[in-house]
Amino acid sequence: MSLETSCCQAHKRKRTEESQSMASTPVIRRSERIWFDDGNIVLQAEATQFRIHKSLMSRQSSVFRDMLDVPQPEGEATVDGCEVVCVTDTAEDWTNVFIILYDGVKVYRPSSPFSLPVLQSMLRLGKKYGIDHLWDSAKERLAVELPTTLECWDKAYDDKDKKAKTHVYHAFDFVNVLFDVGIKSLLPAAYLACIESHSLHEVFRGAERDDGSIAHLPFEAQAALAIGRNKLCCEVPVDWLKEPDDARLCPGDCYDARFQLLRVLVRVWPRLEVISPQGCSVFYETFKSPLCIFCKEIVRKKIEASRRKLWNELPGYFDLPSWEELRKDRY
Repeated sequence: MSLETSCCQAHKRKRTEESQSMASTPVIRRSERIWFDDGNIVLQAEATQFRIHKSLMSRQSSVFRDMLDVPQPEGEATVDGCEVVCVTDTAEDWTNVFIILYDGVKVYRPSSPFSLPVLQSMLRLGKKYGIDHLWDSAKERLAVELPTTLECWDKAYDDKDKKAKTHVYHAFDFVNVLFDVGIKSLLPAAYLACIESHSLHEVFRGAERDDGSIAHLPFEAQAALAIGRNKLCCEVPVDWLKEPDDARLCPGDCYDARFQLLRVLVRVWPRLEVISPQGCSVFYETFKSPLCIFCKEIVRKKIEASRRKLWNELPGYFDLPSWEELRKDRY
């Protein structure tokens, strides 16, 4: 091989390596929505740069307040004369958060229909950078969908005891968000929503969203749901199927009607709907059967008492701390 051929091949290899290096290096771009000409600092997330204001970041974030107090070393790279701060978060998360920080209630109202990805961004960055109001607001909004009290849980149902669909997100997606940001206090309600809506097969294999994609759960959540569902099935009380202690107060023959209740219980047992108004309404339909007024009232009271007992003990079925302990944990 001649020297000329060898040099030519070496030159080609060098150009190929340079091309591959350039191809693997992302092109840095400016954010179209978050770039202020009077900004005095540039934050870079992935390949996106945001030109923002130090005063805003110091005011909103305790982490950035401390970080920006440290003088920048000489010779550091700048963009348009602005210091560049590189972070390891996604550009999507920062876009969502900056829009809220700069535009406020114009884009985010706690009472309005929400975007789960936006709430997830608020929770991620709010926790990581000490932006407390973002964390608190997003968690409060999630708690509307995943309450910690039975009274608030019942509010998710309409007057006909049908579950009102207030969002377009899958129950599994809520669980994944809670795992991602480390919120345990809302997991009991999220787990219960999964059990009510999905079989164990879907818990382990995945369940279809409205758009046709498949939602999956982390292994820890799968295990908690399998164990919790089994415990709940064993704990559903059936004492209200028994005859009243003082049978003399029952003027009619309610024996056959109690068997009807038992058949209903078997039908709804697999998804443990007896803890929800929707499940209870199925039982109440049997009140059209010849249960006497006295027995109807006893059954109603016992069903409500059993629902409250199950709710109060709900976290323990999934190996979580008590409601009282969960509510103490801010994160």
